[in-house]
Amino acid sequence: MKLLSRSSNPNRKAKRIEEIAPAKINLALHLRGSRDDGFHLLESLVVFSEFGDRLSVSSCRSLCLSVSGRFGAHAPAGPDNLVARAVRLVSNGQGVAVKLQKRIPVASGLGGGSSDAATVLRLLSVQRETNPTSEMLASLGTDVPVCFARKTSIVEGTGEIVSPSLPAPSLDLVIVNPGKPLETREVFQRAGAVCMPRLERRSGNESFDEFVEWLSRQRNDLEPVAMRMCPAITTVKQELSCSSGCVLARMSGSGASCFGLFVDSDSARAAAKQILLDHPDWWAVATRA
Repeated sequence: MKLLSRSSNPNRKAKRIEEIAPAKINLALHLRGSRDDGFHLLESLVVFSEFGDRLSVSSCRSLCLSVSGRFGAHAPAGPDNLVARAVRLVSNGQGVAVKLQKRIPVASGLGGGSSDAATVLRLLSVQRETNPTSEMLASLGTDVPVCFARKTSIVEGTGEIVSPSLPAPSLDLVIVNPGKPLETREVFQRAGAVCMPRLERRSGNESFDEFVEWLSRQRNDLEPVAMRMCPAITTVKQELSCSSGCVLARMSGSGASCFGLFVDSDSARAAAKQILLDHPDWWAVATRA
C-alpha cells in the first residue's frame, strides 16, 4: 500500500531493522476529573509486556506500509493508519518500507496502535540518528509518549505527563480479549466527569506478594462503565480469577482486554491454554512484564 511519493535518494542500500511493539497494560487507572474541553485527567500505572506486534523498517524508493497477522485486517488502512502518520512526521520525503505483523487485538485497551507508532519512530530514530520531539509524540495520541518511553511508568494528565515509576517485580501475566472491540472515546464519555482518589504510595522494593496486595487496593475506574457496555468483560475477569495460580484479575485501559497476574509462568501458560480451550473465539496469551 503506497502512501507517499518517491524517495529523494532511491539508490540508498536497504537496511532492515525490526523490533517488538509491546502491549501496554494499565495495571491501575484512576480517573482524576476532566478539563474544560472534556478530556479526562487520569493517573495510571503502566507496564509493557514481552508480547506484542512485530515491526520492521527498511529503506526503499517510496513510503510503503504492509500489514499482516491475525488482526491485520482490523487495523485502519491508508493514510489514517497511526503507523503511517508517525512515518510521515519524520520521513522528510525519504522512502521507507514498514512491515507490521498485527498480533495485538485492535481497540482492545492494550495500546496496540500507539505502541506500533511509537516503535516505528524508535526504529527510524536508530536508522536515521534523529529523535522525535515530545510534541510529535503527543500529536499522535495520548498513549504514544509512554509507549515511546517503553518503561514502567506513571501516566498523568491526559496521558502527556509520563514519569518513571518505582520498580515493580517481574510479573507473569495472562492477557485475554473476548473479541469485542470497545471505542476508547465512548468509554471515557460514558464515565463522566468523576474525580477518584489517587494511586496509593508504594516503596518500590516490594516482594511479589506485597506488590499484589498493594495493587489489589487500586482500581481501574473505567471498568464498571466498560462492563455495562460489554458484559463479556465480566466473564473474562471471572475466567481469569478462577484460574489456578491467578492472584489478581482486572481490565486493562478502556477494555475489553483483561489481565491476570499469576504466581509463576507455568500457571500462566496453563491458564491461557485452558481459557482458549473453553472459549475458542477469544484471544489469550501468557507473557511477562
